[in-house]
Amino acid sequence: MLAANYPRFIENFPVSKARWGDGMKAVLRSLKRNAVALRKSPQETRQDYQSRLLFELRRRSNQLLAKLNPFDQDQYYFERLVGPLGIWPHLQQYQFNALTRLGLKPHHSVIDIGCGPITVGLALISYLDRGNYVGLDLLPEPLAASYRRIAKHGLAHKNPTLVCSSSFGKSELEGRKFDFVWMSQLSYHLDDAQMMLLFEQACAMMSESSVFLADVIDPGLQLDADLKWRDFSYYVRPIEFFESMAQQFSLSVQRRGTLVDYGYPDKINLSANTLLEFRKLGSPPLQPRLDAAASACVSTPRCAALLVAG
Repeated sequence: MLAANYPRFIENFPVSKARWGDGMKAVLRSLKRNAVALRKSPQETRQDYQSRLLFELRRRSNQLLAKLNPFDQDQYYFERLVGPLGIWPHLQQYQFNALTRLGLKPHHSVIDIGCGPITVGLALISYLDRGNYVGLDLLPEPLAASYRRIAKHGLAHKNPTLVCSSSFGKSELEGRKFDFVWMSQLSYHLDDAQMMLLFEQACAMMSESSVFLADVIDPGLQLDADLKWRDFSYYVRPIEFFESMAQQFSLSVQRRGTLVDYGYPDKINLSANTLLEFRKLGSPPLQPRLDAAASACVSTPRCAALLVAG
């Protein structure tokens, strides 16, 4: 029935031509702002480059449609809070893949730093035992959205905790320990003082067997000097910086592949981000190196079949 009435729906779609025009201009402005990232790299073939450009155009067009569609406003709102727009299901899935492939089990506790509108949090709340998920964010707006999502999906009985903090929970979560400290797509928005506070607090929340996982932006990625995301600047640092931080806080550090290894869209430049695993010195490794773990997971249909609720 929906398919039969689709032309009539489009005809009566409650969006003015002017708004459509403004929306298309926004998409073009977005493409222009990201012109550097969209340039053809020397390693790309012409076919790969055209494929990537088409993916970007589709992604930003989907973003526009979600913005204008009166039945999909929640989706657009959630995507706007986290970015990049147009790949919400992938952002959910890659995080869940990374955590579970690297050892997360239902009985473990997780703190999700920079949780936003619980992008992966909804799946983690459902997967983990009661009370084992804590989401932490600097801004109250995404946390308000998180509470609504928890209620909508009937997960209040899992007793998740959401914390608004400018100090990574230093005062709000004093004394609490977690098996997994998780931070996705946030390290490169932190200045040096914030990075120092992050490591200090992460260590305070870790027991001897805990794992701190965070991705870092590809140092070779070309970004405009004044590029910002929602007023947050970008800080591109070499991997050696994080190795030095680990040494300063008596942590070991291991590279666990890139985000694309866990299902992040390969046509988004952040897919080359490196996932780092920090552990307290002397603690045993959680599981074999990524190569073996990823290969085993690829051959197991269950790993690729997880459906994360929206």
